[in-house]
Amino acid sequence: MGIGGKDGINYKQNFDIIFKWMMKVFTGETLDVLGIHTGKIVDVCGYEPVTLEVKEERIDVLLIDENGHYYQLEEERNLSRKDLYRFAAQHFLIAEQINTTKLTTVIVASGEVTKQTSLETSIAHFSPVIVNLTKRDGEKALAEMRERELPNPVELVFLPMYGVVGKKHDEFAKDVILYAKELYDQKKIELELLGALIVMCNKVIPSEALDIIWSQIVMLKVFEYAQRKGEEKGEIQGEIKGIKKVALEMLRKGTELSFISEVTKLSMEEVLKLKDGLEKASL
Repeated sequence: MGIGGKDGINYKQNFDIIFKWMMKVFTGETLDVLGIHTGKIVDVCGYEPVTLEVKEERIDVLLIDENGHYYQLEEERNLSRKDLYRFAAQHFLIAEQINTTKLTTVIVASGEVTKQTSLETSIAHFSPVIVNLTKRDGEKALAEMRERELPNPVELVFLPMYGVVGKKHDEFAKDVILYAKELYDQKKIELELLGALIVMCNKVIPSEALDIIWSQIVMLKVFEYAQRKGEEKGEIQGEIKGIKKVALEMLRKGTELSFISEVTKLSMEEVLKLKDGLEKASL
């Protein structure tokens, strides 16, 4: 699963955090929501073939189901014929290095997708499973998800890659993030799932906006710890200060006030008060 790169946030230093998030999403689930029938995923491991030259920051994820089958999961926007050759090289290297024939490459694609679905030479055949999420109705899927008590975590993580018609793609991705934030606030999903969703929004939402959201997700992890300690000691002022610190940073970046209020759960009055104080301090 490729993440980061020149067009998105650099998550290289957060590899361990992101990998743990992905483990949380897939373990115990299947890939049925992607249209791929699998057994339940029992193990998730990061993998990088040692003989490949890495030119961008990527996390390649191998999923292992209860039947012992391996799934090399890749995410690619604007999938080209050239990308297929790259994935083919990875496929055969991984198969050799883990010594298995039970390996399927799954490419979750969006945007422009090549019509070619396989590669063949005189000695090798590569036929990945290509899931084109652009053909799916993102707005309809989000509306249906809201009607359910809990979303399927795999579907939620890939939802930002679905096609949209009624609005810009980055606006839809923000809607998905805010929905997931609501679920987190209601204690219906864990922070790791929200973090994995942020990763999948990379290159969909402008990097400036994602930088802010990413910082807030990291801060939320601190909030969880602070809240536990606060409950033990009867003190939660540190958490409140942390939330306001994030809100101030978002204001400095020029983020919409309504979005700040939605994400931080501060009232609009509180956000306006912070904005006023920031403007006075700059005079």
